[in-house]
Amino acid sequence: MKIPKTFPQFTQITALFVTTGKQGAVFYVATNGFIDSVGSFDIPVPHYSDHEGKFARRGRGLSLSSGGVYEPDKAGHIKEFLRALATHVKQLVGKYAVTATYLYAPQYLMKQVKEALHDTIEKSYVMSFQGNYHEAHPTVLLEMVAKRKERRADRRLVVPTKGEAVKLLSRKNNK
Repeated sequence: MKIPKTFPQFTQITALFVTTGKQGAVFYVATNGFIDSVGSFDIPVPHYSDHEGKFARRGRGLSLSSGGVYEPDKAGHIKEFLRALATHVKQLVGKYAVTATYLYAPQYLMKQVKEALHDTIEKSYVMSFQGNYHEAHPTVLLEMVAKRKERRADRRLVVPTKGEAVKLLSRKNNK
């Protein structure tokens, strides 16, 4: 899909957009004015009948936790999701020679996603956005990047607060 002119065009770089939800992710690559979906995956939540989903965790001779059918193994599910995410991102970074990476993840998962992808995207990481943008259209993602860059540029502008500084700067500019 062609990127509208109002958004960053990514002419000199190849950007990877990683959008995650609770149990799935979608990947986009933007370069030379185009953004395309390059992959996705979903990890289904296992549904057990009766007691076949019963689990227990032990360590150092103690029973740490246990659960049954009515208590899904959330920590194990998140671990599985993060492993799959790291594998997919590593493949995409190698395949497309990614130079910039943007992360979109829910707030409760952001820290874990960054830790899981740290080694893979360490040098290409640019910025992250908290929220569930798993099903978001690519223009929404681009709009968020454009707004964040605009805010960062506005912060760099220094406005003098004292009258003396304004006089000195105006003299310097008038010469």
